[in-house]
This record gives sequence, C-alpha cells and structure tokens, in this order.
Amino acid sequence: SKISFLAGGLYEHLSALPRTGLSQKPFDKSQPGTLQDIYFIGAAGYNPTTGGQDPVFNDSLAVKQNFYYLNYQNYGGFAQFQLTPWKFLEITLGSRYDYNTRFGCSFNPRAGFVFLPNKKFRFKVLYGEAYLAPSPKKAYEQAGSFYSYDTKTGTLIADFFRTPNVNLKPEKLKELEANTSYMITQNISVSANGFYTRIENLI
Repeated sequence: SKISFLAGGLYEHLSALPRTGLSQKPFDKSQPGTLQDIYFIGAAGYNPTTGGQDPVFNDSLAVKQNFYYLNYQNYGGFAQFQLTPWKFLEITLGSRYDYNTRFGCSFNPRAGFVFLPNKKFRFKVLYGEAYLAPSPKKAYEQAGSFYSYDTKTGTLIADFFRTPNVNLKPEKLKELEANTSYMITQNISVSANGFYTRIENLI
C-alpha cells in the first residue's frame, strides 16, 4: 500500500510521404515521385508569353518539387516509482528513454513531492522534462504556386510558399511547478499555482 512501481516499453515503425504542393499533372502511385517531373503550378518550365505558339520548355523556369520518403523507428522505455513513507508525504520518481533513428536518443526524468500535513492543506512540487520530435508534416510538407512571370527580369512570382525545413530538431521542455491548496470548508477551497517552463528548439 505504500510502494508502487510501473514500467513499460514501446516500438514504432513509421513510414511517410509528406504532402507536396499542387502539380501540373496527377501523381502516378506506381512510379517514384522523383522520376515523374512534377513541378510547382506556374513553374512547369513553359514560357507563358509564347501566345499561340507551341510552348517551349525552359529549364530556367522549371521548379521541380522534391519528394521525401521517410522510414524510421522509435524505441522507448519508461519507469515510475511511487512511495508514501509517511501519511503526510508522497514521492514520485520516474524517467523515460527514447531512441529515434532520425534524431538519436533522449532521456527525460520527472519527480514529484506532495506534502499533506493535515486534511485541509496540500502542497506539491513537480519537475519534469519532455521531448517532442518534429513530425514529417512539420519538417517536410511543402505548398505554394507561382502566379506570374516577369519577362523583364525572368523571375517567377508567388505570394505564399511553405518550404521544407529538414534541419528542424526536437523540442526539449523542462518545467518546474509548485501548487498549494487549502480547504476553508467542505465546499470552499483556495489555491495558488506557479510554474516555470523552458523550451529549447521550439518548433
């Protein structure tokens, strides 16, 4: 009744083809995307100023879309230990370890202390760390199209583009929290809570 322990593990195999932008022709599922010459709308390599003439392919006007095929694994394990040495104190200690073949390893501990001097008063302090890897959508999704061609400068023009960021790193979060509460009556309580969070590599 005073001690509890839990542990577990996980294995994930993930495969993804992140979304690309609109293209000038349908995607052929039977062929690799890199062999299909799929370009962004408005940048298919044909000069839009040729009028009634047969369009001539111009390599300088072509902007080919990139296709990213992702296959990766995630291995993880976690454990948590809870102890109530006295009626007025509860202790929680835990950790989680992950190894991701895209980003490497991550170790995330956590700890909690709850102080209960009587039935009305409660005080607790919690510390924890967390890890969030950027999803294929966040890192590799691309979108946008070109709507105009400046004949004077030979420049394609677009209003909006979302380009992949393959260098995104996992977020690392560290948080310290303190909370106190007091029961004035059976139906009324007051509490105060404060926390400090630090995030590195915010996605």
